[in-house]
Amino acid sequence: MVDRRERDAADGAVDSWIESLVAWDAPVASKSQRQEIHYAIDVRERFYVPAFALSAFVVPIAKHAAAGIAQSYELQNLATSNVKNASPVDRTIGRLVNASGLLSGLSGVSPVILGTLLEVLIETGRLHWRSVAKPPLHRHAVDGVRIAWRLDSDERQRPYIEDRPATILIGASPLWYVDTEHNTAGPADAGIAPQIGTLLASSPALTPAQSKRVQLSLRRVFATAAIAGPQAEIDPSAIVIDAIPVLSLRADAMAGLQFAYGKNVVSPNVLSDFPRDIAFEKQMLAQLQAEGLLVLQWPQTEGLDPSQTLLRFANAGELPWVRFLGAAVPRLRENGWRIEIDEDFPYAIVDSLEEWHADVRETSAQWLEFDLGIDVEGERVALLPILLKALAENGISAGDDLPELAERDEPIFGRLPSGAYLALSPARIARVLATLAEFFDAETALSNSGALAIPRMHAATIADLRDVLPLNWETTSLRDLVDALGAIDPAALELPSTFKTELRPYQRDGVAWLQALRAHGFGGVLADDMGLGKTVQLLAHLAIEKAAGRLKAPVLVIAPTSVVPNWRSEIARFVPEMRVVSLTGADRADRFDDIDRADIALTTYALLPRDSHVLLEREWSIAVLDEAQAVKNPRAKAAVAATKVRAEQRLCLTGTPIENHLEELWSIYAFAVPGLLGERKHFAQFFRTPIEKRNDTLRRTALAARLRPFLLRRTKERVASDLPPKTEIIQWVELEGAQRDLYETIRLAMHKRVRD
Repeated sequence: MVDRRERDAADGAVDSWIESLVAWDAPVASKSQRQEIHYAIDVRERFYVPAFALSAFVVPIAKHAAAGIAQSYELQNLATSNVKNASPVDRTIGRLVNASGLLSGLSGVSPVILGTLLEVLIETGRLHWRSVAKPPLHRHAVDGVRIAWRLDSDERQRPYIEDRPATILIGASPLWYVDTEHNTAGPADAGIAPQIGTLLASSPALTPAQSKRVQLSLRRVFATAAIAGPQAEIDPSAIVIDAIPVLSLRADAMAGLQFAYGKNVVSPNVLSDFPRDIAFEKQMLAQLQAEGLLVLQWPQTEGLDPSQTLLRFANAGELPWVRFLGAAVPRLRENGWRIEIDEDFPYAIVDSLEEWHADVRETSAQWLEFDLGIDVEGERVALLPILLKALAENGISAGDDLPELAERDEPIFGRLPSGAYLALSPARIARVLATLAEFFDAETALSNSGALAIPRMHAATIADLRDVLPLNWETTSLRDLVDALGAIDPAALELPSTFKTELRPYQRDGVAWLQALRAHGFGGVLADDMGLGKTVQLLAHLAIEKAAGRLKAPVLVIAPTSVVPNWRSEIARFVPEMRVVSLTGADRADRFDDIDRADIALTTYALLPRDSHVLLEREWSIAVLDEAQAVKNPRAKAAVAATKVRAEQRLCLTGTPIENHLEELWSIYAFAVPGLLGERKHFAQFFRTPIEKRNDTLRRTALAARLRPFLLRRTKERVASDLPPKTEIIQWVELEGAQRDLYETIRLAMHKRVRD
């Protein structure tokens, strides 16, 4: 009795499974005459080209397993076979036949699906070679085989498995064979790529002449131990002429490709009667296609040049050809290509990787001119306008990632007035941009002659470019300026008798540096470690200036309120003859009239904005910011007021020029050397952002070079040999009353904390 319970979720799958088992069991369970589908495979040739063939037959099976007369069966009906007692595997075979491409002809056969189909066919036990009247084939896989060539009675050669003369290859993936002598079939592993095995099995039957050409052209393929070449009356190893790719750049802006075999020159896809390396030719053509060149015509195209394979770029215009000339052609030549350029070829490249040079001249007391040029065929050409235009066309700005630009493989191409192009080195461009960053930001900065106007203070910065291009200093004073800022000569330093102490060697260097800056009209930042005597160096500088009669006006020292007394003490100690006025306290206005009679005026950062009506209206000989990190915020009132102080020389003293970020450095130099680091937004664009966010080493190096002449910093470790030995003075103090009680309370509390 059938169970009438509710149906389970898997009942449908169970029903399908039962039907499948019944279908498989039907041929065995049936006691009446039944039918089977048998298969025959063959390899047939059409014009000597092999093609796999599959046929199906319906074979009646009588009692005692006797086979009746076979009748042909259409392959396209297999997938929905209605043959009596046909099994599901026959329908599977039908679906594989449909997917393989067998029904659409030889060209559509899939080697991979064909390999699967053969596995399914032979597992049925109903697969035959050529006729179902023969016994079924037995599966037998072989490995370690060698593919050779058999000379058949028609004087043509066909591939087979060496040592198995009756084998026929089938172009499946993996490679299959049929051994007609032993009635076996299966995969044949020769240790070669499946694609090569498939191609070998599909080889046309070769005549002696064809065998010779195949042996020559495919000698590299046949060099492997797993594949023997067809029999030919020639020794491939005796062929020593290698192909040389020949690329002709023509007047019609196309490229013609040929290959030279000694005196023989031939185009790809053209038959020849001499040995050729077809695989190499295809590989070289693929290289050109990888560069963007497209095949316009093959030589045999009717009505076109039969001697060359012509190529051109898909996008019309000169830039693809310029890039090809500047980047690909040198690489191809290096790899053995012969490049022939027609004299009427419309594009030309001038290699400018080594010929850059710069002229630097002084145009006024505050400005100099930087003229970057190149010599082309004996004529000087201004390079900056070409460079700026090329950068704009490539979408590159001075604020970009310069290390990434420097590592670029392909040159940047700039157009000369003649129409030819320059191949410009990205590494050199990046180096120049890093050094003169903000000046390259606008083409309007260039003069009519193509030169760049730069403040005179950047002479030493420009000098730092000498490692990447020759520099010609047209003005002697500029050369002297660079030498003076780059080398300190403390031996020439003479301290006046009014200076009342001896300086250590590093302190003499510092004073000599301050004097060199003054001699050329520059300020600077003395950034020695705390305790190395920045104040005494500054006072020695002032003493020299006063003795030389150069202090035409007082010196203004701006300091934190807490250190003003120390300044008064140090002045009295080291330069006692210098008159000082302290502009601090509630009654400071009473001393404003004393400024004209003083050598040094002292004020504080807090009072500078309040007393601006007096301090900012005067001319000072020297203005000094002590503990200059106090103006690290450029928006603070004290920083804004400090930049408005008028002085012949501005100096900063600080042990910590940078505490948090680079803008602090910009703010200090906005006072010390105005204009050295450019406008604040430009400094952020060209230096701060690239260095802090992208770790741009090129810009860090360029910033260091720009600051080097105007920054002097010594650490205690660096000048340790100049420092006196460390001394300790211990002084005992007798405490009484409340002081003693407080000390004892603190001592006991600390002792308890350590013990706990």
